[in-house]
Amino acid sequence: MLFINTNIKKLQMKKLIIGFIALAITSSCNSSNDDISTPTNPTKVETVSVLPVTVKYVSNKSEFFATYSYSGDKINEIVGSDGRKLVYTYNGDNIIKEEFSVNGKSRFIKDFSYSNDKIMSIKYTNKTASPEIIYTKNIQYLDANHIKYDDFSVDGTPSLQYDLYYDNNWNETKREIRKIGSTGNPATTQVSTFDNKNNPIKNIKGYVKITRVDSTVGLGLLGYHNKGGNNNLLTTTDSVGILIEDKIDYNINSYPLSIMSTNIFDNIGAKIEYSYNK
Repeated sequence: MLFINTNIKKLQMKKLIIGFIALAITSSCNSSNDDISTPTNPTKVETVSVLPVTVKYVSNKSEFFATYSYSGDKINEIVGSDGRKLVYTYNGDNIIKEEFSVNGKSRFIKDFSYSNDKIMSIKYTNKTASPEIIYTKNIQYLDANHIKYDDFSVDGTPSLQYDLYYDNNWNETKREIRKIGSTGNPATTQVSTFDNKNNPIKNIKGYVKITRVDSTVGLGLLGYHNKGGNNNLLTTTDSVGILIEDKIDYNINSYPLSIMSTNIFDNIGAKIEYSYNK
């Protein structure tokens, strides 16, 4: 009888152990199911950078207001209050076309060609002339911070040769200009200084890249000097003295809110005001 009771107790103990194991497995499954059925809300991460959305430009010679529109951080167009408009086309992250129009009529087109992610040439189409004038500017990369090209007048005539030097933030620190076809003509040298703050266009995908090789990008609707890459121009001087001087007020993100710009060479005094998406 004792032997039977002992066996029963052993069986009961086994059942109890099995029961505990089953309960543990069930609890684990229920816990997992609870986790699956009540997911937590993912943390929202902002991916859009700080981008300019408006610029107001008022000088002693002209004034305009412009708005910028985007797809993500790629610029679609810049529309000016004076009828001017710029439309941009991308291939991947690179801008391959800038088209300038006035009151809906196409005036000027720039087509950018790339190799190894560098702009190698720009084809210009001047639609203000009849017939259209088409010419191409080729870019030479002499090293990581030095490029060279021959520039043209709007009629397609070669005019000036540029040697441009940049710092590691893509700011144009020095410019050497020579007149094409002139012998014994020394270069005119301009030297520029910059702040350590944020340029309004630095986060527009591919935009700084095209401003490095074409000084007329934006055709005035940017409101600022194209010499700046990631930072903002403070002064430009030549052998005579100061050509351009900018005084800048910044927002809390270190982007310009307003720029008081004096262009001594062209006798222009201007106030430029920006607003941003955030």
